[in-house]
Amino acid sequence: MELPTGIALHQWERGKAARNILTAPDGYLLAEFDASGQEMRLMADISQDSTMLSLFEQGIDAHAYMGASIERLDWHWVHDEQDNDPKAKAARYLGKFSNLSLQYRIGVETMMVRALTGYDLQLTQPRAAHIKHTYLSTYPGVPVYWNTAIQKARALGYAETKGHRRLATPNMSDWKQQQTAINLPVQGSGADMKELAIAVCRPLFDNSCIYAWDLHDALFIYIKDDAKAKGKVLLIQDVLNNLPYQKAWGWTPSVALPWDCKFGKTWGTLKGVEK
Repeated sequence: MELPTGIALHQWERGKAARNILTAPDGYLLAEFDASGQEMRLMADISQDSTMLSLFEQGIDAHAYMGASIERLDWHWVHDEQDNDPKAKAARYLGKFSNLSLQYRIGVETMMVRALTGYDLQLTQPRAAHIKHTYLSTYPGVPVYWNTAIQKARALGYAETKGHRRLATPNMSDWKQQQTAINLPVQGSGADMKELAIAVCRPLFDNSCIYAWDLHDALFIYIKDDAKAKGKVLLIQDVLNNLPYQKAWGWTPSVALPWDCKFGKTWGTLKGVEK
């Protein structure tokens, strides 16, 4: 018997042309629900870094804040002018790279490679070292978490997610297992969130609301294209913004874990939804 072949979307080129290939079926729209700033929010909760927590509590643009810290600029200006001034845009982009890459204990050399391959940023070694120093100085609770996570995994023999999935770490002298102890509670908990989201949304799935696929921290759902479409999308967003973490896992997040949503006919033409 010939088995159907899937598509590895995470390996796709992410440009608009490629995204437009994925189109909702006739009579439906495609809705994307994305966990907003998921990994950084989870790091804020797990590390309890005071600056990171404060950024989310006050609704401050964390990428603009970090980029401004690196470039010694005013973060308000970076945030306000990112769409108008190339310098502000570049600073925020650098802040985004830093926030999303450095929370997992990577060295300067690895950081330089990741900047080039993942963000098209060419960094000299002194420049990369400055960025890393700025990150660690801004969020001192993060390296404290790294040490705590390693010590905990060494004592227990495993790393654990918020959803209580465990991964054995029998040799904590190994660098890779130390990285697992650091990464799993954050990235693994993000995967738990997605699985919980699918389970909680399942009663909403019917002929007017069809689960399509998931990718990283996002869910994609086909919504029937009628007068009720927007209401359905907002209903799902409300459900996702209020996932039962305490009931499911015995955990109450110390920061909000919101989901953004947008919809349209193709993945490349999705638009945000206003209430």
